[in-house]
Amino acid sequence: MDEDDMPHFNSKEEEIKYWKDTARHLKVKVDELEKELIEFQDSSSQLEKELEKSLEHADKTNRDLKTKCNRLTLDLDTCREKYEQQCHQSSKQINDLQKEISEYVQNEERLIKYIRDLEQKNDDLERSERVMLETVGDIEAKLNSAIERNALLENELDEKETLRAMVQRLKDEHRDMQQELNRQRWQGIPDNNKVIERVRSPVELNKLSLDNQSPTTQMKSKKNKILKHNIAAEDKCKYLYRECKPSHHSSVQKFSKSEWNNKRNFSAVTNEAVNKKNFKREDNDKCMFIKRNNIEITKYACNKRKFTNSNQKETSIGNKYDFGGKKTGHIEKEQKRVSRLKSPFSFKKMLSRK
Repeated sequence: MDEDDMPHFNSKEEEIKYWKDTARHLKVKVDELEKELIEFQDSSSQLEKELEKSLEHADKTNRDLKTKCNRLTLDLDTCREKYEQQCHQSSKQINDLQKEISEYVQNEERLIKYIRDLEQKNDDLERSERVMLETVGDIEAKLNSAIERNALLENELDEKETLRAMVQRLKDEHRDMQQELNRQRWQGIPDNNKVIERVRSPVELNKLSLDNQSPTTQMKSKKNKILKHNIAAEDKCKYLYRECKPSHHSSVQKFSKSEWNNKRNFSAVTNEAVNKKNFKREDNDKCMFIKRNNIEITKYACNKRKFTNSNQKETSIGNKYDFGGKKTGHIEKEQKRVSRLKSPFSFKKMLSRK
């Protein structure tokens, strides 16, 4: 210890105490160092033994490795010889395989070209098939339209035949009625079988008594009544004939200025029926309805045509016996029925009932 490091003591007791402590502390250190020395000597001896053993083992392994190395060198020489032989054989195989590969490549190129040609032919066939399908579709559409047109024409022909038969029947009835009317006119006998029986008022009884007094006046009054009301019947016949025509050719009907206000709703009904797919059935229903209801109406129109041609003078005389334009008898009922049929609302209602 240096003098500078020496502590300063106030008394001797402190100095003694200090040196005792330092001596005790140094003694402990010496003991520890001796123990460590002993342990180190023991460990070093053990280490020397282990090192000797490891050295012996290393010598032994070195000898083994040398022998193994010699054996491996011999094996290496044999393997080299085998490798050279295999390389020679593999080179031959590689050359053979390369030749086969070149042949396979040529075959592949030829097959690719053949496949390309087949694909092109397939595309051409598909294109021709699509064209054929389109042409078949067009032909089918034309065929369907032709079938529909033929069906419509057949329907029109059937309607025409029915109308022709109805016209022929009406002509026959008109001829019979004209013959009966001529016979009654020359004989002066009224046709009481065709008069509708009903309860008559006193005014009508007086009129009938006046007619019974003179056959000529009775005939003239009857002709006058027929001529007075056959105008409405002829209008109804024209109206029914126009309705009986097929409505699918022209959906809009042409009315005169006087008929337009009364038939505006009926034209809308016909336009609506044309736009539907079942216009054939509605036209047929109209024709059947007209056939059932036009018999009595057409009688007046036929009577007017023949009667006016043969008896123009008698019509002027018959106008004097009009009884002030009053409507009597079954003619009044017929006129009311005709007026109901002429209205489009009642005609539509009758069709809806069916």
